[in-house]
Amino acid sequence: MSAAEIWTAYWREAETDGCTIGFPAEVQQRLAARWHALFRDAGPGARLLDLAAGRGAVLAHARAAGLTAIEGCDLADPGGPLPVRGGVDLAALPYPDRAFDLVVSQFGIEYAGLGAPLDEAMRVCRGRLVLLLHARESDVRAQALEQAEQGEWVIDGLGLFAALRTADAGAVARLGAALAERARTARNDALL
Repeated sequence: MSAAEIWTAYWREAETDGCTIGFPAEVQQRLAARWHALFRDAGPGARLLDLAAGRGAVLAHARAAGLTAIEGCDLADPGGPLPVRGGVDLAALPYPDRAFDLVVSQFGIEYAGLGAPLDEAMRVCRGRLVLLLHARESDVRAQALEQAEQGEWVIDGLGLFAALRTADAGAVARLGAALAERARTARNDALL
């Protein structure tokens, strides 16, 4: 399975605010207030692009603040009610130069790398660029990377789909036992 397929599967099942849902309520409220203030200051006619948008948590804040020209893009194809274009390589954005008044990313662009995606973000931005990043050494980033590795292990290492296709009860039971053991020792067991 490709990274795009793994992230698509994640975002299709996740809540809109899937990357912040585990944050304390106070932190969620502060994030929301900052986004709303930024979007109010931008004005209702501002064109917004959200990079690595997931299911569109930031787009939801933008819409609530009155912005209507909003778009997100992500490697994943998350589905859902918000305008997120899936299958987008952040290192080669499919938008013209200076197309957006405001380009943002909340806990996403750093997973695509910061070199070419940052250059592309600056290229398509004619106004403000606001990036909220996980620090390289943060617990959140470490947990997200652990979860991505677990996804690869479940799919490739355990052969999840092959076991399910054969409908072999013994293989499925062994798979369940391996998942339970790994979840017991994982720092982040949300995927498992």
